Amino acid sequence: MEKENKILQQKKLKFSIHSCSSFSSSYLPQNILDDKPSDQASRWSSDTNTPPQFITLKLEKTAVINNITFGKFEKTHVCNLKRFQVLGGLDEDSYLELLDTGLKNDNVTESFSLRHHLNKQFYPINYLKIIPLQSWGPSFNFSIWFVALFGDDDYEMTQKCIKWHKEYKEKETIRLCLKHFRQHNYLDAFESLQKKTKIQLEHPLLTELHSILVKDGDYTKTEELMKKCMDDGIFSGYMSRQHPKPLWTPLILPGDVYIEENITTPMPSTSTSTPTPTTDPDTDPTNSSRPEENQVFIPTQPTARGGHQLVLDHINQNVYLFGGWDGTQDLADFWVYNVQLSKWTQLSSDTESEGGPPPRSCHKMVLDPNYRQIFVLGRYLERGLRDSQNNIRSDFFVYDIASCKWTQITDDTSAMGGPSLIFDHQMCLDFDKRNIYVFGGQSLFVFPTGDERPSSEKKFSGLYVYHIPTNTWTLLWEDGEVKTPGFPPLRSRTGHSMLFNTHDRKLYIFGGQRKRDEYLNDFFTYNIDTAEVLFLSDGNSTGDAAIPAVGYTQRATIDCKRNEIHVMTGLNKDKDKDKRSGEARVSNSFWVYEIGASRWSVIYRNENNEPGYWTTRQTIEPRPRYAHQLVYDEEKGYHYMFGGNPGGKEGKDGRLRLGDFWKLVLQRPQNSDLERFCRFVIKKARFYELKSDPLTALAYLQNELSNCVNHEDKAEEREFQLLAGQIFNQDNDSPNHQTRSDLFDKLVKFFPVDMTQPIGNLLDLIPQESKPPAEPTQMTT
Repeated sequence: MEKENKILQQKKLKFSIHSCSSFSSSYLPQNILDDKPSDQASRWSSDTNTPPQFITLKLEKTAVINNITFGKFEKTHVCNLKRFQVLGGLDEDSYLELLDTGLKNDNVTESFSLRHHLNKQFYPINYLKIIPLQSWGPSFNFSIWFVALFGDDDYEMTQKCIKWHKEYKEKETIRLCLKHFRQHNYLDAFESLQKKTKIQLEHPLLTELHSILVKDGDYTKTEELMKKCMDDGIFSGYMSRQHPKPLWTPLILPGDVYIEENITTPMPSTSTSTPTPTTDPDTDPTNSSRPEENQVFIPTQPTARGGHQLVLDHINQNVYLFGGWDGTQDLADFWVYNVQLSKWTQLSSDTESEGGPPPRSCHKMVLDPNYRQIFVLGRYLERGLRDSQNNIRSDFFVYDIASCKWTQITDDTSAMGGPSLIFDHQMCLDFDKRNIYVFGGQSLFVFPTGDERPSSEKKFSGLYVYHIPTNTWTLLWEDGEVKTPGFPPLRSRTGHSMLFNTHDRKLYIFGGQRKRDEYLNDFFTYNIDTAEVLFLSDGNSTGDAAIPAVGYTQRATIDCKRNEIHVMTGLNKDKDKDKRSGEARVSNSFWVYEIGASRWSVIYRNENNEPGYWTTRQTIEPRPRYAHQLVYDEEKGYHYMFGGNPGGKEGKDGRLRLGDFWKLVLQRPQNSDLERFCRFVIKKARFYELKSDPLTALAYLQNELSNCVNHEDKAEEREFQLLAGQIFNQDNDSPNHQTRSDLFDKLVKFFPVDMTQPIGNLLDLIPQESKPPAEPTQMTT
């Protein structure tokens, strides 16, 4: 049966209360059937908080449930569930975890996506069990006010799914038996069961491999078959799942960073042209090496800063940097780094004096590589300057690279139907249709005269699109808008990530922050052609697409060719605050999200935050930071990172900003690496069989096995050296069949799962102790 492609109905499902662990006073479990947020007694409340506490719901009809909604009391309440689990099953003996999350302690109804697939098929259930684990008030009992379930209870669909799961379990049970019989060389039982059931254990290619290796012991043919599989691309899936290794290269070392006070700021240029990236002051004939009395020394690299912006022109191999905050003031200098020359050039020391944007930080830039234009939008404004309408105008600029000229598109995008002044937003460019998408960020606005401004009130910007050819703005959705009934609202935020995938033409949006202690972990896409919103993770589920704890000032890039997203972390959530200083911790980690597989994986992590430690490693890897910038060259596979704030007292009290510049290459394993490793493990198994003849084994070790070892890998080299000591140790030798079977199991891991024998083992299903029946069996006639 193919994977179920039917789209589930989103209907409200009927259910009854089946059972509960306990209840107190008049807080009966039936109360959760009615949504009465103003009635304090309209809830189920457990009689104790001693686990296990639960309430079990029985569906009126078997259904596939994909959403659960919790209503709440009109005020915050100590008995609200801070953490709970949801289980589901066809009967009460076969529960599967569907959700592990918690409710916010407020009066806002919350909806959660439930796991509703098993083995790539819809998973129908009859019973749903909610298990409270923690209340918001310590030592208080648990309360649930209202529950609604949504999904599909179509009879034909659910019965088809039940039949498929039953047949699948029967088939997998037989395959586990076949695997067990073959592993233990019970060949008669193996052949009899396979003949009776006509069920294949694996793909014929793997059966051939098992015959050559385990049955015949032909290691040469085993190597040849593995090489053929490699050449035929059978291992491409395995290779794509291998984590790359990060290789950092410093382009500006921390010790080589310019300090602002030591630099003489050049006078603004009166020329109509600005230096091009390829200008070399050392070869310019007008550049005299003799010091002049009024000579102005132009810096040769940007100063330290955070909150700046980088964009990359992959066609001309240039990285552009503009603005930022140096710990004391906003900056308006404009730089370009030429990758081929490994050289920085200052295009302007003050863009405002040349008709460009004034000093700023927390802005965003996008670069159009075809039209060679850079667009700049947004800026942070000090709180004391936000009371004037003139101060919070949202200016919008474009820089033409060919003519080296700035143009102000408008002095206020809100007057054109665009966003008001925003900061910490995100921008993406669809260069095919020449549309710029702007999402989120904190909006700055002036309160009406006489109104007292709430200190904690924030306003967030929605999703806008700017069409470059027509100079027009369009609002696509506002903050908090619900695009699909039954699914979470689209909440704007700051400190998030937004990336545009040119292949599927979707915006990928995740992470961010709204209030001081409110962090968003949702992950969703927006199709810019169809306006369809798809939640990959609602921020509460624990599936593969659920975003990791990447922080709330993470930096992200996308590789559309490899179909993956890269994320470098920044500040962690406040639960990870340094206990000594109370400051949010900054950590180094790098994550990769495989879009096709909907899977996150961490490829690099270093959480040491001591300045002394990083002093010793400043040539090896960058220290943890936030407010840095990261750009990616998809063609070459290179990341470039500049600057940032190290956090802690250095960044806050000392106002330290970073000015180091790094290149990051993700070194990915090659087919040749896997081919060599396969030859190594195959020859190692062959060596163990030759141990009975020590001289032959020694010659084989020196002449055959040594050539397959990666001698630069310390662990592998050590393993190879220990093999020599095994030659004259004949104790604990495994039978040849066991050695070959173990090697076969190791080689099978490189093949696609749909080709291989089952992953589990039959022995793991046998309980350690057989339990007697709960009641004695009655004699009947």
